[in-house]
Amino acid sequence: MAVAGPMRARAQSADFDAIDQADVLQKQALKAAREKNWTLARSLAEEVLTLDVSFATAPSRLVLARALQQEENYPGALYELRQLEQLDGVADKIVEEVAELRAETEALQARAERLAARPEGGDDRNAGIGLLVGGAAPLVLGGLFVGTDINHAAQQEESGTWAVIGGPILATGVILEVVGAGLLARSRRSARAASLSSAEPWLAQVRRPVPLRVDGLSFGVDGDRFWLGLSGSF
Repeated sequence: MAVAGPMRARAQSADFDAIDQADVLQKQALKAAREKNWTLARSLAEEVLTLDVSFATAPSRLVLARALQQEENYPGALYELRQLEQLDGVADKIVEEVAELRAETEALQARAERLAARPEGGDDRNAGIGLLVGGAAPLVLGGLFVGTDINHAAQQEESGTWAVIGGPILATGVILEVVGAGLLARSRRSARAASLSSAEPWLAQVRRPVPLRVDGLSFGVDGDRFWLGLSGSF
């Protein structure tokens, strides 16, 4: 009994020292959070929680959750917020901040998961569509010029310089359309391969690439109208 008294007093003194140290570190963690120094704020908050995990250090756990969210560690942030929700005696203001931060973090996590699940080939698809749309104008314009000369020739009339002007324009349109179609086809193959890989990995291994082939460009005249066509595999 003579020994137990001093030992208990030293233990209580050590507890008070830890609480005091946690209070000092918590103030530093809050200051770092206000300054948006999230790396320092996280380090200080974690140190606080090694000393005290009561309601008194709830602000430190909230700082830690915010720091983890800034690092895009959404599962870690949500874990700390769940710990806060289970803690008794937390101030109402912190409870409100926890609810707001949890909703925000869950939304960010859902967005990150959607982006991670997005099929590959999105850039190729956008570029392919852009080239197809951009190539339509020179394709039609060049076709009109060339078709005018073809129409003159069909009627045995002298043709001017329409084909000379329209040929390069038409060629540009054809190139844009072919390249755009190729990019679009590649994006579809990438998306399909990603889907197969996630669902049935062994099916993706036996899939063969689809070749891109241009067979030719054709023209025709039907009275006052003319047509043009691009044939191949895309």
